[in-house]
Amino acid sequence: MNKKRKELIKKLKSLKQEVNNNLEKRIQKQQKRKEKFYKNHKVIYDEIYWQGLQMLDNDAGEPIKEEKFTCLISDEFWRTTT
Repeated sequence: MNKKRKELIKKLKSLKQEVNNNLEKRIQKQQKRKEKFYKNHKVIYDEIYWQGLQMLDNDAGEPIKEEKFTCLISDEFWRTTT
């Protein structure tokens, strides 16, 4: 019985090592894909970019004026016991 148990433990350890190796390989592949994408992906700030930014600003309307406000929140709003 003890011999079988040792063999099972040995098999489990080898399977665990195999799974860990496969997992490491997958992670490395994913990292290489990400690095490859981000190395080739460059942002271009050209005239079209600035025109689009200007269009978004125009669509947003007038900027909000900077002012100071006070916000009062009722004690009934908070439900914590502290």
